[in-house]
Amino acid sequence: IKGFAAAEVEEVYRRALAMREKLLGGSHPDVATSLNNLANVLQELNRDQRVGASEARARARLGTGIGASTTDVEAMYRRALSIQQSTLGSQNPETAKTLNNLAVLLSLRGDFSQAEQLHRDAIAASRGSSLVNRQSAEHSAAHDCVPS
Repeated sequence: IKGFAAAEVEEVYRRALAMREKLLGGSHPDVATSLNNLANVLQELNRDQRVGASEARARARLGTGIGASTTDVEAMYRRALSIQQSTLGSQNPETAKTLNNLAVLLSLRGDFSQAEQLHRDAIAASRGSSLVNRQSAEHSAAHDCVPS
């Protein structure tokens, strides 16, 4: 972000999200990545604003938000997380990153109990994905050693 105008950076990430949603559909893992990236940028730019009640109701009807008590950044992280958990699973490194990012946001707001649980979930997801990767590598190595 350093060296670029904040508005330009935000616009690039918003365009990337819009293109991915249009091309891939709203529930594709790449859309989740774009949501996570945009939320990170907005958070870094201190653009974490509360969503108004009417906006929250409209988003709820469209399925793009989670309620009036959230902010745009939180809603983006939660939507990304929902997409990742349903498409990639809970033991995926990308899911772990989003869990961690949401936990950091909630910690900064002082919601320590929810942040702690999300951090625990992120650690479990990271450990789970590491275990799956190790088992896959061991399985591949075992098959590579079998004489033909």
